[in-house]
Amino acid sequence: MGRESVNEGLREDSMSSAALLVPAAIIPFDHHHEFRLRWGSVIGTLESMMNYSPLSPRPNDISGNELATVQRREFARCSDILGRSRGVRPLIFSHMTALRLLGIEVPNLQREASASTRLCVEKIHSCASEKWNRIDMKNVQAHVWSRPLRSVLVDGRFMCVHPLVAWEQMAEWISLEELVVLGDSLMRRQRSFVPGGVRRFEEILETDLNFRGRKACMKAVSMLRSGTDSSQETRLRLLMERHGLTGAVVNMKTCDPVSGKVSYFDIAYPQYGFALEYHGRQHGLHETWTHDIDKVRFLFRQNMYVFGVKAEDMKNERKMNELLATIFTQISAPRLVGDE
Repeated sequence: MGRESVNEGLREDSMSSAALLVPAAIIPFDHHHEFRLRWGSVIGTLESMMNYSPLSPRPNDISGNELATVQRREFARCSDILGRSRGVRPLIFSHMTALRLLGIEVPNLQREASASTRLCVEKIHSCASEKWNRIDMKNVQAHVWSRPLRSVLVDGRFMCVHPLVAWEQMAEWISLEELVVLGDSLMRRQRSFVPGGVRRFEEILETDLNFRGRKACMKAVSMLRSGTDSSQETRLRLLMERHGLTGAVVNMKTCDPVSGKVSYFDIAYPQYGFALEYHGRQHGLHETWTHDIDKVRFLFRQNMYVFGVKAEDMKNERKMNELLATIFTQISAPRLVGDE
């Protein structure tokens, strides 16, 4: 895809729920923390930027409610920073701060570095296109991002980099696996920040060149899957791939013809006749547990096995080897359809 068609694709997103705005400059124009945005020949205000609402608590959504708690805590921290900055320069939150503001799970950091170059978990992160334009404040780690500063708003008051830019920025600091995990988290089944799915990752990488971590991003793109429900499901899928089980169907949709109930299986391998269900804390709830039993029974009637996996299993090599041995044994053994 050429540069012209890529830019056209990014402009299409401005009409969608996750607009990609590409400002060439951000210029303060009055005393009220409002800014003009100039990209190309177009001038707008903050009102023209995509605005994400805060996460709302949901019954029985353990992980989602934890993200909402983290988001509210980051709101308070960033509000304090904005108050101290007094609007001297536009403050664009970036890296893991942008992820927390947007309600996206922060991936696991792995890079060992000196104190002067480490991505500090405790600090607020911001970025600017030029070194001289960075915000120098206590508890703020300022970065230079010379690529286009595609920006969005959160709660109408926090300006941060677009989720795809945050994904690019984090590539320098996390493993390839965690980069895939983060990419998948931007394309959740029930909450996606990237209309168009994986294609949008490819497009932004064609326009954003020569940044640290770009090679890892290029590798990660081919491993991304849209429509996931949790980071642990992605980690489980990648773990299975390392053991030679490829071709997974993420959140395979099924419909019981008897009850009419629709179910989703975390990671399915219909070609091998089995599926994996990640059993996080959510599955301990009675409603979820009952639904899980019905799901397993339905898939069993379709002549497929279902294997449950816990977080503890994924951390234990012996347990995972036992699971894999069980899977290979079961899928190779003959069985009767509907035999319960």
